Amino acid sequence: MSQLSFFSAESVPPAVSDLTGVLAAAGQIVTVGSGARLSVVVDRPWRAAALAQMIDEAGMTAEIAETDEKTPLVRTAVDARLRPMAGRGNCGPGSLPPAARTPTAMY
Repeated sequence: MSQLSFFSAESVPPAVSDLTGVLAAAGQIVTVGSGARLSVVVDRPWRAAALAQMIDEAGMTAEIAETDEKTPLVRTAVDARLRPMAGRGNCGPGSLPPAARTPTAMY
């Protein structure tokens, strides 16, 4: 028997739009042609792995790399589905998530 969820967010699969939460942290998004790429620098490799898994579960391709300072960096492939996020003005550290945002999955 499994634990019942009190949060409806756990009842639906992750979606690309859930990645807007990364922008509320230290994430950045840049436009590339007709698409965009989301990236975030994290402080620990396990955080990079967890974020990459979330990106993959949302149906996108994740890549883990390192910054010049050898800090873990997670980024998506350039994808047209991210372009609307880039157009909302959430483009760097300290950005706020869009108003009335309800995530479909909890992480």
